[in-house]
Parts: sequence; structure tokens; C-alpha cells
Amino acid sequence: MTAAGAITPRPPPLAGVRLLDVSTGVGGPVCAKLLAQLGADVIKVESPGGDPARGLLPFAGDTVHPERSGALLYFNTGKRGVTLDLAVDGDRERLLGLVEGADVLVESFAPGALDALGLDLTTLYARNPRLVLTSVTFFGQTGPRRDWQGAEIVAFGMSGLMDTIGFPDDPPLKFGGNSLQYMAGLAGFTGTLAAL
Repeated sequence: MTAAGAITPRPPPLAGVRLLDVSTGVGGPVCAKLLAQLGADVIKVESPGGDPARGLLPFAGDTVHPERSGALLYFNTGKRGVTLDLAVDGDRERLLGLVEGADVLVESFAPGALDALGLDLTTLYARNPRLVLTSVTFFGQTGPRRDWQGAEIVAFGMSGLMDTIGFPDDPPLKFGGNSLQYMAGLAGFTGTLAAL
């Protein structure tokens, strides 16, 4: 409390934590968004072509424009942004420079994609041995299903949730939207907090 009796606000729980978000889709961006809401300094790294969310409906004011996508604005609330082409040596080195000062990197690349870019774990940890790497993918980076293609309906079917939705004599159903990908983002968020 101050002398006048006012309460001094506490800093947010993740104040001072820096996070690089190189993810696309739903799960990775949601994970990074939740960390930003707890006060992490999140830098969204987009490719020169822009995040695919820039093309998603709805658009503010019904004006189709890459800066007006509701999904883009929602997923990136509280984030700063930078454009880097990770296939270009100079931009890849810029990302590694950012990694040196980061606490967390959230990614959603297909298995082996970071390795192919020269951003494998050995390289990342050589630049920052305390880095927390959070991968949000459908089937993970390792294991027998790692190379399977993922989609919301596939996740519903494999999770067994489809067996619990709808009527016994009707075809299987899934929830609308991307609810399981949001849950994956929440799982990534929880795992990242535990690692921190």
C-alpha cells in the first residue's frame, strides 16, 4: 500500500517472460495468446506471406482485408509481430538472435520441419540452453503417428469423442468449430507453465 492507502497493483504472473510464437493454425496461437494474457511478452513471427489466419472469416466490418480477420485479431491479442522468412539464412539468424533472449518458443511445424530449416533442438539449445520449446501438433514430434496428417475431425474420431455425440443410429458427429484444437492450445499453455 502507498501512503495514501491505495493498493499497489501486482505485476502480471508472467511479467519478464519473453515468448516467440512461430506457430500457425489454432492450438499454437491459442497457447501463446493465453501466455500473453498472463503478462508474457509475446513476439509473433510471421512468414512474408502472412499468417494463414489473415484469410479467415469473419472480417471486421465485412471488409475482406488481411488486417481485419477476426481470427487473426483474436489469436494475436497482446502480441507484437515481426516478419521473417525462415528459409533465408539472414532471417533464420535473426530468429536465433531472438531465441537467445527468449524463455519460450511455441511452434506448430510438421515433424522434421524445424530440423530441415536448421532450427533443430541442438541448434536452439546451443543458443539458449534454458529455452522451453512447446510443440503443438496433432500427433506430436515423435512416435509412430508423427507423420500422420491431422484435422479437427480426425482428432475427434481418434479421441473417441465421436462415439459420445449424437444418436446411436446416426453417423458419428463432432462439435462445431475447432474445439479440440483450442483444447490442444490449453494443454500447450499448461505444459509451458509447468516447464517455466
